[in-house]
Order: sequence, then C-alpha cells, then structure tokens
Amino acid sequence: MLLLAIAVLGQAALLVFSVYTLESTAIHRVHGVLLGTIAVAAIAACWSLLRFTFGLFKPQPMLVKAVALSRDEQPELYAFVDDIAKRLNAKPPKNIVAGIEPNFFVTVSQVNLFGQNHTLTNETLFLSLAMMRLFSKQEFAAVIGHELGHFRGDDTTYSIRFAPTYARLGKAWAAMSIQSGGAADLARLPALVMLGTCWNVFASAERTIGRERELLADKARAEASDAPSLARALAKISTHAVQWGHLTRAHIDQLAEGRTFTNLSTTFEDGCRTALGTMDWKAARDALGSSTQAHPVDTHPPLSQRLDNLGTSLDELDVSDIALPVEASIELVCQPEEIEKQLSVLEAQWLVAIRAVVVPQTE
Repeated sequence: MLLLAIAVLGQAALLVFSVYTLESTAIHRVHGVLLGTIAVAAIAACWSLLRFTFGLFKPQPMLVKAVALSRDEQPELYAFVDDIAKRLNAKPPKNIVAGIEPNFFVTVSQVNLFGQNHTLTNETLFLSLAMMRLFSKQEFAAVIGHELGHFRGDDTTYSIRFAPTYARLGKAWAAMSIQSGGAADLARLPALVMLGTCWNVFASAERTIGRERELLADKARAEASDAPSLARALAKISTHAVQWGHLTRAHIDQLAEGRTFTNLSTTFEDGCRTALGTMDWKAARDALGSSTQAHPVDTHPPLSQRLDNLGTSLDELDVSDIALPVEASIELVCQPEEIEKQLSVLEAQWLVAIRAVVVPQTE
C-alpha cells in the first residue's frame, strides 16, 4: 500500500504532464482547473492510502452491541463455559458479553461495547440471549464448544493478525471506491484497480482458510457435546435468524411512531414459535442447505457442508429438531429479563445512531 501511494502520485504527475504538454503543443492553451483537480485528487488519494497503511499497525477495537457479564454476577454461566474450555483444553474466555442478535463468536481483538466507555481485552465470547432461549443446554454446550475450539491451534493468530488486516484492506478499497463523477476519479483509478485485485485474492484465501477453521471447530463439539446437538443448533440458527430481520424492521416502525419493544429477546422467541406453527418444513429444509451463518470477520461454510462434516444431513432433521426446548439454556443466566431489557434499549439507541430511524420528538 505504501508503494501504491507512491505509484498514484507518480502516475498522476505523468498524466498531468502529458496532458499539459499535448494541450500546450496542439491547441496552445491548458485546462489548468482540470489538471489541478487531478493533482489534488492524487494527493488526497495518496494521503488516504498512507493513513490506512500506518493504520495497519494500530489496534482497531471491534464495536459490539452487547453488555458485559461479570463472573461474580453470573457464576453458573461462567462455570458452564469454563467446564467446556477445560474439556477442550482451550483457554477459557476472560470476558463474556451478551447481545440479542442471533449470533455467537469469539475474538481476541479489543472490543468496544456500544454506548459504554469501556474496552475489553484478551479473549471475549459473545452470546446471543435470544438464541439461548431456543437452545437446550446440550445444544448450547455444542455451540460454545465450537466457539472455544477457535481458541486452540492457530485461530488466535488469525484473529489477531489476519482478520483485522483483511478488514482494513476492505475499508481502504471502500474509501477509494467513492465516485465524485469528475476528473478526480482518474487519479484514484490505479489504486482502485490494485486494491480490488488485492481484495479478491485476500477474499479467496479467507474463504478457503476460514471455512477450514469452522469445520475444525465443529469437530471440537465432540469434546463438549455431541454431533446431533450441534446439528440441531446450527439448523435452529439458520432457520430462525431470519426472524431477527423481521423484528428489526418492526422495531424501526415502532420507534418511528414513538414506541418500542420492552424485551426484544422474548419478542424474538414468540416470533420464532409463531413461525414454526405455520412453517412448511420441506420447503424450509430445501432452502437451508445453502444458508450461511453471519459472522463479524469471516464467512462460515454452507449449512449442508457443516452437517456433512458432522456425519449427518438435512434429510435426517425433522421440524421437531428446531422446536423450542422445554428447558432452555437461558436458565444459565441470572436475571436474563433485566439484561434483555437493557439490550433492547441499546438496540433502539443503535438504530437511532446509525440513522435507520428518526424518533419523533415529544414534549
């Protein structure tokens, strides 16, 4: 990227000099504004590239919509996770944070909690309280076993070094991709083409390596739970995650009218239960095979590939396998409703902060 910044300046200088020479020779006049615009744009592009280059060496905390769960206030949950880490011979997470959106992940990068002036360091595990309402404890153990499986081997190196660099490269490319519709776009064109090429190479490598990491982490579940439990958990995430999108749109509509959901987690649970009652399982199962789980830094393999890796398939799953349990894993959390209400307020603040909705002003 440093050499690319120098190249952008050199190519812009060559372009300006060439146009100046041709115009002064052919028509005896020069479009100074046009050439000045290209020169200024080249300097700006060079500065952006240099800024992103030196930014590669600075830690970039991950912004997460969640609240931290302390070990003192959640002893049963921490004991449950620590026991799985011990069985896997993996490092237990120093921090456990809870959110609502249907996702689970681990990271060793710094984590900033949205709306809170606090940065978490070392190993952090993100839990979805909404999905914990849909998981049995055995299914929850399988998911946690998968996530803690990333704390073994070279996955921590991947999280610390590769993933942040990959993300910053994407930001640099996005910055170069902003079109102004004028001559300034010419100065950014070489950088845009080169960064696009680098991005495609990185993306191809990440998809290959990232999917191998996920499949290896899936195998860790055997030491934490069992294959059928993880298969059911993965099917539940793939099936019910769509309800989060529906709920978010409904929440935006509510906020636009000056109202809000008190507990998004229980509302999500009710929506999943309702959807199950009207679901065409055969059609849903056919669509599940190509579905992938969302993740902050990488792409998971398709569900069908993950189930094959577990020695099972979608054909062996029934609608009862994605039904809500009698005793859910949310029971591991002390006073979950209070945390979910806090997270519901946080989600509303997030939607306002990203300008997804404008809340009407009241007296």
